[in-house]
Amino acid sequence: MRKVMLLGMLLAGTARAERVAVLSAGAGARTLYHTPFLGGQVGAGVGTEGPRGAWYLTLDGLLGASESRLMMGHVKFGAAGEWRVSEHLRLGCGADWGPLAIRRATHDQDLWTVTIGTYGSLSADIANWSGSALYFNTRLGIEGALGAPTPIFDGTLGLGIRL
Repeated sequence: MRKVMLLGMLLAGTARAERVAVLSAGAGARTLYHTPFLGGQVGAGVGTEGPRGAWYLTLDGLLGASESRLMMGHVKFGAAGEWRVSEHLRLGCGADWGPLAIRRATHDQDLWTVTIGTYGSLSADIANWSGSALYFNTRLGIEGALGAPTPIFDGTLGLGIRL
């Protein structure tokens, strides 16, 4: 953990970087084979934050379904960075990977694959107090799935708390 803190301080641009944690929840969407999947998404991250931005190790999960009620789950592990554009606005990017499972309509079996992708994000603080913040977040990304000929497009709208 000490090496992660030192790397985060270097990337955040200061030796005064502090530990930070984020929790978020919202609506998420994925498309695979041109089929949309909608559901609820939750996320968490831990890292360091300095005056110019923050770096996190992240864990996200989406549980949802297609229009034809095929259930899907997607868990992703990754790393993300945010840069302060203003006091209340941040731009970010990240990369993640993880397992994706979709319930098949035939034979009651799941389709399993692994995805790897990248994304961009925009967040705006709604309320700040004692170094913490409640924020609105939007995220758009693209992923590749092993064995899939088409990319996965994903998007999220949600609320989070930065501690």
